[in-house]
Amino acid sequence: HYYTPRNPCLNNLQKLLLQPDNNEGLADVHFQINDEEEVIPAHKLILKMNAPELYLLCQDADTTPLPITGISAQVFEIVLWYAYGGTFPKREPIKASSPEKEPILKLGLEIIEAADRYGMVELKLLAETYLVAYRVMRKHNVADMLLFADAKNCALLKEYAFAYAISRSRDIINSELSAKLKESNSLLQELFVAAAEIPERRASMGGGSAGGATGGGGGNNGGSNSHCGNSNDSDEDLVFHRRSSMCVNELRIELSENDLEVDGSKEMLESRLQQMRLQQYTPRSSVSTQSSSSSIAFSLETQESDRRFRG
Repeated sequence: HYYTPRNPCLNNLQKLLLQPDNNEGLADVHFQINDEEEVIPAHKLILKMNAPELYLLCQDADTTPLPITGISAQVFEIVLWYAYGGTFPKREPIKASSPEKEPILKLGLEIIEAADRYGMVELKLLAETYLVAYRVMRKHNVADMLLFADAKNCALLKEYAFAYAISRSRDIINSELSAKLKESNSLLQELFVAAAEIPERRASMGGGSAGGATGGGGGNNGGSNSHCGNSNDSDEDLVFHRRSSMCVNELRIELSENDLEVDGSKEMLESRLQQMRLQQYTPRSSVSTQSSSSSIAFSLETQESDRRFRG
């Protein structure tokens, strides 16, 4: 067994951020968050590659601190840390009993907001996935999460918010969610459609009627359900893990495997996948048609040559 050194590139990049005093003179932009005293140095090239919208804000800036508002210092530091190749500041494993103590879960919506603002798609989707996987949704916040997810095109979070609301419809029907959804006819319509599909899914799986709402969610399974539904699923799982159509997670996986954009609403993801499949099918169909046409033409030419030879 021989010692094999690791590539130090990533660690060295992070030292630029974590040890600014040791890298004095290398930073070419400085941020000042909400008029706080602390000034955060950064490097335009790294921002250009990993936080493109943030780079656009500072590309013409000199060494004068650039004011940043509308974001907390803690969230901005998480954004920069991710841009420099860092991972989420979390404990291993996350304690599902108290997820609100984890920075990524406690600040999840703020991180999504900042990532969306600065063009950091991967960070946005990662924060969204954590919120869903660790089941941080509750009756008191499902309304805000659903509206937020719809506004920010967080397809996975929106899908789970629908599932949570439908599976607890008796508790939520007279709650804040019901009042807030009245302000959005499109969301209300989507919720009704998703709820109406439950009996059909159960019937297609041989599971009978949907019955009453089951309280199952607030569980701490860490997003372990990878299927798209079976006859024993709760109403929540039947909405969240769809058999009749691909769920958001499956859509993102397939799009990613084909190097396609994975951000956007579920409708956008489905449209991209459909276009990809059409493009994959059309060339094969065209080639097959051309090949058939060429074979037929060659055959006719051969027959004509034979007739001439024999004549």
